[in-house]
Amino acid sequence: MATKKTLYHFHSLARVLLVPVILVAANVLLTPITLRWDLTANKQYTLGEASRRVLSELTQPVTVKIFFSRELPEELIGIRQDVHDLVSEYQRFGRGKLLVETFDPKDDQATKDEAERLGVPEVQFNSFGTKKLEISSGYAGLVVGYLEKNEVLPVINATTNLEYDLTLAIRRLTREKLPALGIATGHGETLDPAVRQALTREYQVTDVQFANGALSPGNVDGLLMVGPTTVFTSAELFALDQFVMKGGKLLVFADGVSVDEQQAMLAEPNQTNLNALLTAWGVTINADVVADPQSPEILAFDAGGRRVLAAYPVWPKIVQARGAWQGLNGNHPITGKISSITFPWPSSLTVMPNDERVIVLGQTSPQGGAFATGNGPLFLTPDAVQQIPPGGPGAKVVAALIQGKLASAFAGKPVPDGVTVKTDDVAGSTENGAVLVVGNSRFLTVNMLQQAPENMVLLGNGLDAMLQDASLIEIRSRSSVRRPLKAVTEQQAAGIRYGNIFGGSALVAGGGLLAMLIRRRATAKAIARYTQTG
Repeated sequence: MATKKTLYHFHSLARVLLVPVILVAANVLLTPITLRWDLTANKQYTLGEASRRVLSELTQPVTVKIFFSRELPEELIGIRQDVHDLVSEYQRFGRGKLLVETFDPKDDQATKDEAERLGVPEVQFNSFGTKKLEISSGYAGLVVGYLEKNEVLPVINATTNLEYDLTLAIRRLTREKLPALGIATGHGETLDPAVRQALTREYQVTDVQFANGALSPGNVDGLLMVGPTTVFTSAELFALDQFVMKGGKLLVFADGVSVDEQQAMLAEPNQTNLNALLTAWGVTINADVVADPQSPEILAFDAGGRRVLAAYPVWPKIVQARGAWQGLNGNHPITGKISSITFPWPSSLTVMPNDERVIVLGQTSPQGGAFATGNGPLFLTPDAVQQIPPGGPGAKVVAALIQGKLASAFAGKPVPDGVTVKTDDVAGSTENGAVLVVGNSRFLTVNMLQQAPENMVLLGNGLDAMLQDASLIEIRSRSSVRRPLKAVTEQQAAGIRYGNIFGGSALVAGGGLLAMLIRRRATAKAIARYTQTG
């Protein structure tokens, strides 16, 4: 009987020891194989189509030099790993055309000198411990090199937009020419310098004026017009018209009203006359202020010497489509992956009915409305805009894309005085027109971008779709997708609360009981088998 028990215990011990041996062997055999399953809703950890295509088109090697210190604050250790994982994916899809080098400049003076020369500085890290503030220094950047040119990401403290930045850097280095973007000037336009600086990373940016019925300079692929406030002459409108008719892409961010924030937020009609063109193409910017009581921005206001938070309907937050609520157009690349955009004092757009050339990109909730300026001065103080605007509720369009076959707004009309263009050079129509119209320009100010960073994504996506590669939008917009928790009732909240308290314990107890029963049954069978054998 002792022999039977010894044999039984030997086999039991062998089975226990065999498990880690199998795990170690499997780990060694599977180490060269990389398997990843991206379960995130917006595929955060999967290279986008644009990134893979840029890598597949490489004809010369691209080098990525990663300068990351091994000793980093705890919050940056995960970022370092994410950087290495992402670059490894680039290397895999690069198929030998993307080379990766990793350095720790803290270990070697020559490496430190190279990092500084390439533009990756040594930065100071502040880490808050349980009892004190710890200050250290190190490196957290990378350099993309191609032939004799470099693109630098000097400090990486987040990986939210890293794929977009890295793909854009490779594309900038390897493409022969950047798209030329003109910034319209001379009519009160106001593009924030910080926004302009951001655009220079992706485009050849130049100021454009209007002279003799043509743009000056005229060799631009797209024209961005932000916040015009004065009247255009007929010759200037003709220049814009012909720019679009000859294939140029036009982006118009214009306000239907001007708002004096110093005098009780007084709103008056804007004096620009761009509707002379836009209406002919299917869209009109109205002299009103859109309000949305169902989806307002929450702002801080002074009230009796103290700051209070209040809903401000004339700063509507346009969100992704929700059932019958249209919101942002989820089926178009420009707005499909943006969760929300905040527009300060936007104006509504009138869209020509049944016009297939016009695609609505953004509109308010069905509870929206508009305060018109046709009945005298309009005051936009918080107290004055809480009621539903006259005319009843209804969704108001604030952003639209005009594309397809467009006829010249000057078709059948004589060439305006002062235009020196020859009659034979005048285009009467275009088959591939593209005009993006937003009834607001203030959403691109630095203050607004700090409050609503996704506003910049709308501009970037619009430019990408019209001037570059629409698939870049997918990468840019990934980080913009938010998944807010759905509202629950008090009863549902109580159920979730008690479920968390007792559910886990019940699950563990049930699992333990099941495991005990299975083990007892297996043990009984093993003992019976060895007893019969003996």
